[in-house]
Amino acid sequence: MKLQSRPKHTWNVERELGHMGGGMNGGIRIVRRSTDRTKAVEKRFTSKDIDRHVAKSEIRALLRLGGHPNITTMVDYYVSGTLRRGSVFLEYYNKGSLEDMIGEKNNGYNVPISERNIWRWFTQLAEALAFCHFGPPPYDGRDRSSWKFIWHRDIKPANVLLNKVQVSADEWDHNAVLADFGCSISKDRLSYKMGPLEQTAFTLGFCPPEAPHYCSRSDVFQLGVVITCICNLSLAWWGTHGPAPAPRYSRKLNEMIMLCRRTSPANRPQSWQLVQVLNHEYALIQSSLP
Repeated sequence: MKLQSRPKHTWNVERELGHMGGGMNGGIRIVRRSTDRTKAVEKRFTSKDIDRHVAKSEIRALLRLGGHPNITTMVDYYVSGTLRRGSVFLEYYNKGSLEDMIGEKNNGYNVPISERNIWRWFTQLAEALAFCHFGPPPYDGRDRSSWKFIWHRDIKPANVLLNKVQVSADEWDHNAVLADFGCSISKDRLSYKMGPLEQTAFTLGFCPPEAPHYCSRSDVFQLGVVITCICNLSLAWWGTHGPAPAPRYSRKLNEMIMLCRRTSPANRPQSWQLVQVLNHEYALIQSSLP
């Protein structure tokens, strides 16, 4: 499929945000669509991203994954090999990232996040991964026979966004949204021989034990790390080994985190299995949670 070399819409810059999410991009800025003032986030690619086809890979991944409620939505894009420029324009999520939230909590009263919220985000992100890895669920109605898997490979608090949504006339919730597919790899790209350096997904503090040899269960490990960070309001997750990586929370939640963080990928569940286990275990304790 040929990708467009110019954006469909005209976007006006509202604010520069610099290099976020570890700096693996050409810059982030808040923009507004000229026709209706809709706000979006523009992520610009570096010339190296263009030359190494990283830009095209991320755009194709976002096109394939569009429509899932817990995966970031691309609203426009362009990539020009001739000019060595490109950007993706992403839906604006109004509550920032999990990393932002952890920082805000630490600057305030260090109040723990409710366990109900954590279970919901855990399940939402597992569902997002199951979609990336295996395609739409059977009840969706879409054809899965030709699905080409996508491994994210860079799941961390900075790459999980929160979106405030209204669930009733007087009630609001926050949904978790998986973002930044710049390090993702698809079945297409795996058909080419890649060296360890090209396989590496850059954020060393969040790498699974098997890195740089990633697989779908590597994403599951990183999801367990993200939930550990949320529970401890800290990005320093690696000191939380043992049976209780989240000591302020239920035994069931701790068990689910450790299931994801097992050292051997073969001993971790696939993402679709994780969705089933999370739903089952949460149902058992939901009524006992405050």
